Amino acid sequence: LNSSNLGAVMKTCGKIGPEGIVDVCIELFKKIKHLEAESSTMIYDITSTYFYSTKLPKARLGYNRDDNSLPQINIGLVATKNKGLPVLFRTYEGNITDVRTVEQLISDVKRVDLSIDAIVMDRGMASRRNLIKLAGDNLKIIGGIPLTSNEAKELVAHDISEENELMRPSGLIYYEDLATSLFGIPGRAIICFNHSDLERERTARLKKIGVAEIKVAEILSSQTGNETLEGLEKEIKAAIRGVSDYFEINNDGNKITVNPHAENRKNARLRDGKCLIFTTNFEKSASEIIATYFGKDVVEKIFNCFKNWLDLQPVRHFEEGNIDVYIFICHLAYLALALYKHHLGVAGWEGV
Repeated sequence: LNSSNLGAVMKTCGKIGPEGIVDVCIELFKKIKHLEAESSTMIYDITSTYFYSTKLPKARLGYNRDDNSLPQINIGLVATKNKGLPVLFRTYEGNITDVRTVEQLISDVKRVDLSIDAIVMDRGMASRRNLIKLAGDNLKIIGGIPLTSNEAKELVAHDISEENELMRPSGLIYYEDLATSLFGIPGRAIICFNHSDLERERTARLKKIGVAEIKVAEILSSQTGNETLEGLEKEIKAAIRGVSDYFEINNDGNKITVNPHAENRKNARLRDGKCLIFTTNFEKSASEIIATYFGKDVVEKIFNCFKNWLDLQPVRHFEEGNIDVYIFICHLAYLALALYKHHLGVAGWEGV
């Protein structure tokens, strides 16, 4: 592969199509899986890359990680945590949500033919349905759980004793390890708490609430008497969007009043600085589970390499078939880097 034959290589690889490329990724990994331990933790994550073209079927507007309004595609990547070896990737439409890709992930990892001791996933993928599906396929989970369901909110309301502590690169965290079930799945809830996160989250929320309160006060004080109550209520709801859980709007048919929702504000304070990790792995200690979960930045580093060292984005190969091939070439390039890193050893790699 070089600058003179790149077009021919892309044309040849394009003939096997996206599914064929996934097949090749899996077969390649099978050739090197002996470099991993007998069982390995798999990390799954998603990123996006953007286009200036608007005519590609997969390039669509969606949740944008690059803070722009350009069409994009999503890329799901599986890698091993231990050696950081990329296993496989898939491309998805730019408007697909992370949570909708997990069923395909389950199908793919079953083909890898490696003993998997856990699959690590971020909060954007750990829905009730996906956790039940993973557990049903006997795949152990280490997943961040969004604090949106009543079950998750109830778990993180537990007090953290600060007896169990762990130093992480981001700072000191305290944790509680609870044997419990989530969505009917037996497992362990590991609740982590960090003082810095508490300050950051609480400050951000209070600032947003403060801005909303000012907007609501301005709306209520500027009434002329000609507005309908329905129109006024709609305007208030728009003003508190994003923090509406912390307000109560009362419309008695004669006037509208807006008050703080005391219970929701109190419960939010109980969740500040906390995150919830759920796992069906009963063998590892809580500190190992925490280290494994936060070690999921292995995939983030691969994505960073794709986008920066390997110039993945923006993608300028505008033929639909070439996009997967181009990402496949980036995948192979990173695989070569990971193999060099393995064979040279840590000390040798640092000197390169």
